[in-house]
Amino acid sequence: MSHTSEAAPKRTLLKDRALCFRQKPASVQIYIGKAGNGLVRRWLRDRWAHCLAVRDVLEAKDRCRDFEEMVTRCKDAKLADCYLALALLWGFDTALFVVRECSGATELKTTESDLIRIHDATNMRHGLNCRRE
Repeated sequence: MSHTSEAAPKRTLLKDRALCFRQKPASVQIYIGKAGNGLVRRWLRDRWAHCLAVRDVLEAKDRCRDFEEMVTRCKDAKLADCYLALALLWGFDTALFVVRECSGATELKTTESDLIRIHDATNMRHGLNCRRE
């Protein structure tokens, strides 16, 4: 009996995740992130700048022999970077919006958290701010 009761919650969790992925994605995807050292560094110059990460994802797509190898090579990429790579491949419209400039790290983090919450950016239907489990 205990074996059955332990298995049921796992099935429910998997079923809930499957339902989440079956939802039709929204026509607009959103990612909210801060650029503590400036936009140019965050998007172009830092080690994991978004544009460099997108380039790495696209290179992995071309060079990997199978899906598992691609997952391994892209494990450090953010979901937003993978989505931007997909957007480039499929010709999706993309845009970068600068919402506000903050006076310091504390205000920047608070603003980022508030915007993620206000726009429900962790909602898998339209948000790319999902956390790793």
